[in-house]
Amino acid sequence: MVNPSSRMLQTIPFFQSLSPEELEALATNMWIENYRRGEPLAGRRAEDLTRYRETAWFVYQGVVSLYTLTSRGGRNILFFLGPGALLNQDILHGGGQILAEAAADALLIEQVNQSFEKGME
Repeated sequence: MVNPSSRMLQTIPFFQSLSPEELEALATNMWIENYRRGEPLAGRRAEDLTRYRETAWFVYQGVVSLYTLTSRGGRNILFFLGPGALLNQDILHGGGQILAEAAADALLIEQVNQSFEKGME
């Protein structure tokens, strides 16, 4: 597991008001994940969906698509998110079953929601 640098976090609008010391402390509870195009951020089975509620993702590079499944198993694309975007339970769990996957190769910075919320206090 590789932690992001404070310099990486500074490029994300959400973190730009934090000091270098605050960024360093926050980065220790985060990790970097690489997703290939078409790879889901969490599984698509019901038991995998807990990860959507437990994780906050920040898009560092690439594009992530958010979608729902149609009754016929197709995808209803809701929107695409690029660098700097935040995905968390408010987006992914806010009204139905919203899924996310890399729409292009993507590098995401991830953190468990409890750590994220504690770090933002």
